[in-house]
Amino acid sequence: MLEWLSSEIPYFLAFATFAAGALDLYHRWGELKDKPLRKFVPTLFMLIGVLSLLSVHHDNTDKQKAEQTAEQNIHDLTTQVKVATGAEQTAIQNQKDNTITFLQKFHELSGELADLKTQAKTEELQKKIAGLQTQLQNTQKALAPAPKAELLFTFVPFINTPVTQAPTPVTDVTLPVSEDGSVHVKFTVANWTAVDALDGEITLVICEQCKFAREPANFSKLEGEREVHRLMNFDRILPATFLPTQEVDVIIPPHIQSFAVGISYRCRTCAFQLTASKGVVHVIRP
Repeated sequence: MLEWLSSEIPYFLAFATFAAGALDLYHRWGELKDKPLRKFVPTLFMLIGVLSLLSVHHDNTDKQKAEQTAEQNIHDLTTQVKVATGAEQTAIQNQKDNTITFLQKFHELSGELADLKTQAKTEELQKKIAGLQTQLQNTQKALAPAPKAELLFTFVPFINTPVTQAPTPVTDVTLPVSEDGSVHVKFTVANWTAVDALDGEITLVICEQCKFAREPANFSKLEGEREVHRLMNFDRILPATFLPTQEVDVIIPPHIQSFAVGISYRCRTCAFQLTASKGVVHVIRP
């Protein structure tokens, strides 16, 4: 209903203007004494009215075409993103499936070699089979999926558990709002896995309505990157360790009572994660 009204209002306005002009012309008709002028004025008036309606129709048609084109572009872009994401996930899954298949075949071949070694009669043949079995086992180990590192976001201070215990990140804190409308947040990034996180980058993410009060130390904004993202590169984060405490000042709108802060990351030895590791800050206003 609203869309229909939006498209028809220009016609109503044009018609109303035409009707008002016609009414005014009717009242002033007695003032037109010249007969040619009496013929010319109504003709001109009708021509202007028709041209106005045609102009409104043309504008509405162009607007509808532009909206349809925009909707089609958005639909095409969404489809492309879905196709690309699906292809990426399919490739990852195919790689995993192929690795599992190879490992199963190696396991079967290793068993067959063990049987042949038992059946072999000569010592030389047994040595050859034993050497081939060793090579097969080494190849199997090399193809086995290596463990991956995973990074976690946590507010500071947090519970620094022993290596033998599961990590306990702090993902919920209450902090005051400063006079300038910013909240000072302390956090760190931890690697509680047994794998080195090597050659990677961490993206600091704040809420969509938030702003950075100032550029956080050790982080930088890439050209073309979103305003709520800041990037930090790292060489390595050793197993069961965490980065030095990081600090960020976030400006929040007056109506917000809580907001999210977190990280996304990529590294050569890290597990691929689609979702960010986040925490929630509840604010106390003065």
